[in-house]
Amino acid sequence: MHRVFLCLAISNLLLLAMNAVLGLWGEPMRDRHIVLGVLTLIYTCFLQVMAFTYFTITGKMIGQALNVANADLEPLIRSKGLKLLFTRWLAILFLAAAATSASGAMRWRGYGPANLHLATAGLAVVLHILVLFRQYVLVTANAAVFENVFRARPGP
Repeated sequence: MHRVFLCLAISNLLLLAMNAVLGLWGEPMRDRHIVLGVLTLIYTCFLQVMAFTYFTITGKMIGQALNVANADLEPLIRSKGLKLLFTRWLAILFLAAAATSASGAMRWRGYGPANLHLATAGLAVVLHILVLFRQYVLVTANAAVFENVFRARPGP
């Protein structure tokens, strides 16, 4: 899963970069910037929901496996802790995406200055880079917990 997350995170960053280029291009690309901005917002939400679902499902599987094996619950506690950290980072990304979308919508309707949208978009890009890297580390750590629980063990 961590490889899939990495590919999706990189494509998310590429969408952000393409949208930034269109936005900085100016008036001729305004409509394309708006459409790509909405699509990028949807893609960001998709990536976060997919990864959150991964944490939820693997947590359930780990819990069931440990229950059946009557084993120590430490891996489940670790997985739930990783999910909690991931969720906190997810909230930061959602707030950044919402702020950027709101400032862009205000700008589009003529209510907000261009500098406000430019500043929120720049901050959102920086936050995406930092948060997606941190989330990748968390997804990788959860994959290791999952693999350790389900590693094949020799029979008696």
